[in-house]
Amino acid sequence: MTITFEKAHAADHMQLTDLTFRSKRYCNYPDRYYDIWRDELNITEDYISKNLVYTARTGGMILGYYAIVKADEDYWAGRVFIHKGYWLEHNYIRPEYIGQGIGTKLMEHALEQCRKLGIPRLYFFADPHAESFYRKFGARFIAKADSSIEGRLLPLYELAVDQWSDYKLAEVRDFHEDNLLTYPEIHAGALDTHGSGRH
Repeated sequence: MTITFEKAHAADHMQLTDLTFRSKRYCNYPDRYYDIWRDELNITEDYISKNLVYTARTGGMILGYYAIVKADEDYWAGRVFIHKGYWLEHNYIRPEYIGQGIGTKLMEHALEQCRKLGIPRLYFFADPHAESFYRKFGARFIAKADSSIEGRLLPLYELAVDQWSDYKLAEVRDFHEDNLLTYPEIHAGALDTHGSGRH
């Protein structure tokens, strides 16, 4: 299968929204979650035009996509604290193509684009089902963070772009939830120690 990468077009927005929800449903989350996620998983034409959104395609079909978003300042998005920097906000694959290496190709492409654009690091809230995937790229766990769903915490990760080429050699470390600091309580201290590019 030949896979090509290209920037998403505004006309792709409905297809990307459908792909996003289908990919999320692969994890069998409760139906009520999708009502809460309706807005944040909706990919609009405006979203595509304002952010770095790339698709992986074969023929005329979109297999997956990612989106990188810049936050110019710290802010709260409802219950979720976002700090200044660049965020990997979406990274989804058609469920029927999961396990075929497309996710790895998407991440490699995303990190290569970051390198070319001078983006030093990415932050992201990882889906718990995908943590081991991101850690193989050398992503570093920072803290548990509030999500848009009350009582549900998500792991916050940081990935230094200049280390991505060594991801196969990265040590995959499990973390333990006992004694973890919470986020954003640590953002003013722990995150500041990593230099500029905080989101």
